[in-house]
Amino acid sequence: MNLDFLRSVPVAAAVKAERASQGPTLVKTPVEGADLRLFRNGRLYPSEAFAEKYSLNFYQLEEYVNPANSEEMITRVRGNGLDMFTSDDWSGIDLETNVLFVGITPREGNLKLDAFGGTSYDKETGAPKTTIYDMGKQTAIAERVVPLMPELFEVHWEENRYVDLKIRTDIPIVSPNGVYHLPKVVQRGEDRGKPTYVRREEIEVFPVEIFGEYVRISDVAEDVAAKHDEAEVLNQEHEQAPTAQTMELTPEQTVEDKAQELRNSFA
Repeated sequence: MNLDFLRSVPVAAAVKAERASQGPTLVKTPVEGADLRLFRNGRLYPSEAFAEKYSLNFYQLEEYVNPANSEEMITRVRGNGLDMFTSDDWSGIDLETNVLFVGITPREGNLKLDAFGGTSYDKETGAPKTTIYDMGKQTAIAERVVPLMPELFEVHWEENRYVDLKIRTDIPIVSPNGVYHLPKVVQRGEDRGKPTYVRREEIEVFPVEIFGEYVRISDVAEDVAAKHDEAEVLNQEHEQAPTAQTMELTPEQTVEDKAQELRNSFA
């Protein structure tokens, strides 16, 4: 085969191919009125309003002069993260019903936050490299909070990808001395999985509830099946009802009487 013709064949410039759609876009933020959206894989995202009000976003690092050494600059991390725990695990409160709580906790000086604890920052500018909406699975949420949903709210994760939560900021849980010993679980080492606690100060604690009327997928499926069965019954009744072609006027009936009879048969 003579391949000389290839000498004059133009080659198209390479263009980055667009990624094929992988399905519907992931909606991370909760519906209006809710504060958090919890996914079954351990992702957690706040509404923009809740994130703004309680400073959950990642912010520019702050630098200020060390009061003890005027030649030294100190870097401060701004904003808050979340602690999440239940009344059954918290010795600070005694309730008959197990309740989920959230603590709004400053990032500065507090380790072991369950959600939005921190990110990486640009070394030169101090700007955060990610946002809270870029975060993936959060280990403490996946291992401690997600498994609680069936017990607390009858959420069935095999049927639901996420649930929306409401933070009851109208019911603050206030420590008389401003100190909270919050339950945690050891994440690493030989004691991994064992209960422990952390000391928190200057935080806000609120109860959490599921937002709106929770509808399981199975409930919807049963409702659709019931409506389908009802439609089948109505269809059979209509098929069995006499039609104008098979009905004749009796001597005592008028045309209007027959028309009304037909209307009644399909009511």
